[in-house]
Amino acid sequence: MFTRYNVGVIAIVMVLVYAASFILYKAGKIKVSTHRKIWNVLLLLTFLVVGTFGLLLAIRIDYVLTFRIPFNLIFWHVEAGVVMTVISLFHLSWHLKYYRDLFKRSRRLLREAEEAECDLQIDKEGPR
Repeated sequence: MFTRYNVGVIAIVMVLVYAASFILYKAGKIKVSTHRKIWNVLLLLTFLVVGTFGLLLAIRIDYVLTFRIPFNLIFWHVEAGVVMTVISLFHLSWHLKYYRDLFKRSRRLLREAEEAECDLQIDKEGPR
């Protein structure tokens, strides 16, 4: 069954464009910093579109707008959201090690705190 949104097409196009820029980076045609800048700027632009259109939709629901928006705002809000989500997955893949290490560190700190609390409890109870 088809929907009125182009989720699949957008995802495939974005993956192909990302693959092309990745190949250019691997081939030495562009720097890794340029590759990342391209995708960071696209992520920012889609965030601004999604955020702005979402805000306009919320204002439209809460208040009567005196002007007409000349295009289907919710359609483009969703389409930009799909693009942003796909780009966010690329972005997340770059920083996966950071998040993994962050959670490992959090678990280690929690374990150390629990051990310290247990040691403190034993000290309060005194020797057996």
